[in-house]
Amino acid sequence: AAKPAKLVKHCQMSAPYNTTVLYPSKEDGRHCSYFRKSSRKGLLGVELDQLSGVKQSKITWLEEIQAPKNLVVRRGLYKGPTIRR
Repeated sequence: AAKPAKLVKHCQMSAPYNTTVLYPSKEDGRHCSYFRKSSRKGLLGVELDQLSGVKQSKITWLEEIQAPKNLVVRRGLYKGPTIRR
């Protein structure tokens, strides 16, 4: 089932910057989910107060999907530039 979502951040971040969680935390019971943009329009079954005052035009509907079959996750060491404060 599609659920409403809104963009929280759309920016480049550079140091120093407050901590931002960019991934789900298994410790908090949040597992990684994959979504696709739904073609659904409107607010069927969603109470307006659930949108926290966000304009309907700013809402995108997302549907949770299974991880793509060709998804490969590799672990590795960060080899980018040194991050300094």
